[in-house]
Amino acid sequence: MRTSTTLALSFALASLALACGNGDSIVTGPSLSSGPSLSAFDGSPCKKESTVRSGSVQQALSADDVYAGLQCVRWAPVDGGFRVVLLNFEGACGAEWTGQVGANDGAVALRLVNPLCLVAACGWCIYDWTFDVRMGASPGGNAFDIVVDTCPGTQQPESESVVLPLDTQPTGELCRYANANALGWQAMALDTCGAAYMPCREEPGMCGTSAGAAPCDADLVCADGADAAAHVCQSACAADSDCTPKGVMKCEASVCRPAHPW
Repeated sequence: MRTSTTLALSFALASLALACGNGDSIVTGPSLSSGPSLSAFDGSPCKKESTVRSGSVQQALSADDVYAGLQCVRWAPVDGGFRVVLLNFEGACGAEWTGQVGANDGAVALRLVNPLCLVAACGWCIYDWTFDVRMGASPGGNAFDIVVDTCPGTQQPESESVVLPLDTQPTGELCRYANANALGWQAMALDTCGAAYMPCREEPGMCGTSAGAAPCDADLVCADGADAAAHVCQSACAADSDCTPKGVMKCEASVCRPAHPW
């Protein structure tokens, strides 16, 4: 579990009013208890089933290129509460996720549940999940528990926490590097090894099968990502102004890295 972070951001996300689900319709789901409750949930398909290659060697990196390799928690106000978007979260391949919301020792629990335990033998997938939650902002920020229950009653759910400053910053996002193993599965499926914020083409790892190929696409450098063993192709920089998206990435040790990891 990574350390929870409370952060007030100075920028607004105009696009957050849209659900993050590849065009899927938002459907209502059950709440788990009194207190915070779910008004709508939306989930994207497994992203490695896409046919769109992220990253480009012909033009400057776009924000979308960078976000493809980041895992973010975004939030914005909606009627009666807040929309929380979980961008690029890993989960079992072949699962049919449903969303639930409840209270857990003062935190808002965002639960991803695969009720029929459906799992395909195709490794990890990366998903976007959107929760519209009926709730208010608390002084000092609101704690959220993100719970992934792949097979209820058979496997222990995975859980991690984050604190969002809803009282002082009603719209914002926190980003960190996405899960390295899930990115490896996706990069192999979409042929994006070596692209922006995807795994480097090197051994060991799923992207180490291209003998003689450069570790990264042009103008990218191979550097440590979520940890020293997870190498990711990243933008070189001399100052924060060289990094995209502004405010999300910062220049650190000559590489553009997440400015506000959680």
